[in-house]
Amino acid sequence: QHLLPASLEPSLPTSSHGPIKMPAVLKRPAAAATAAAAKRQKKGQATKQMPTQTAKQAKAKEAARPKRDPLLVKVATGLGQALDVPEAARFMLDDVLETSLGTFQEDRHPYQAKLVGVIEDTLGSVEQRLQASLDGVQEEAKRTNEAKE
Repeated sequence: QHLLPASLEPSLPTSSHGPIKMPAVLKRPAAAATAAAAKRQKKGQATKQMPTQTAKQAKAKEAARPKRDPLLVKVATGLGQALDVPEAARFMLDDVLETSLGTFQEDRHPYQAKLVGVIEDTLGSVEQRLQASLDGVQEEAKRTNEAKE
C-alpha cells in the first residue's frame, strides 16, 4: 500500500520502545488565564478591569504634545468652517497642516503642494460663503435703515 519507495518515505524518530511521540500540547499560559477568567465570569465572579487612562494622565499627554503654530491654528479654524466639505476630509486637512503648510514652499513634495492647493481652495470657498453672508446682512441693514427714514 506504500506509494513511495522506502528511501523517500518520511521517517519518524524512534527509540528502543518504538516511534517517539510528540508530547501532548499543553495550554499556553495566556490561554489558561483566559479560560480561568471565562470560568469566573460564568460563575458570576466578574473581573475588574483597570481604567485605560485617568484624567491626570490625559492632561499630561495633552501637555506633552508640541504647541501648534498660531497661524496654523487660524487656518484650522477656517477649515472647521468649511461646512460643504465632509467631516472626514476636514479632519484629514487639519492633520496635514503641519506637514504641508509648516514646510517651506521650496522644500515641499509635490503631494504636499497639492494639499496646500486643496487647503487654499477650501479656505477660498469658506471666504466666498462668509462674504456672501456678510453682503446679505449689510443689504438687509441698509434696507432697514431706509425703511426707518
